[in-house]
Amino acid sequence: MRAYGQLRDIVERRGGTMVWHRAGYRYGAWEISVEGKRVVVEAMGVHSFPALDRFYVPRSDVPTSKTWDDYEYELIPAAEEQFLEWIRQQRRRLALLCRRCSITRSSPTELS
Repeated sequence: MRAYGQLRDIVERRGGTMVWHRAGYRYGAWEISVEGKRVVVEAMGVHSFPALDRFYVPRSDVPTSKTWDDYEYELIPAAEEQFLEWIRQQRRRLALLCRRCSITRSSPTELS
């Protein structure tokens, strides 16, 4: 089994990539590129990627899931649609944030 293999399969079936990068990040990051969108999910050093883990079925013998080991290697129902929509939403949030930043920085009243 490869890490987050089922999510990677979803991305790859659409001609995209989901690649682990160690360099350039404190603990590493997953870079997801699909359907013309790119999302980076950085590791926080706690053996968990909550943004990705939530698409997997929690283990029944673990009362509160805290790490990637607390999940089955099985996706929740409708995970594919939810995962792709999550990627689309991340790009929208980033675009809105970038627009706000450029408006703020170019505004003379904000700089004084």
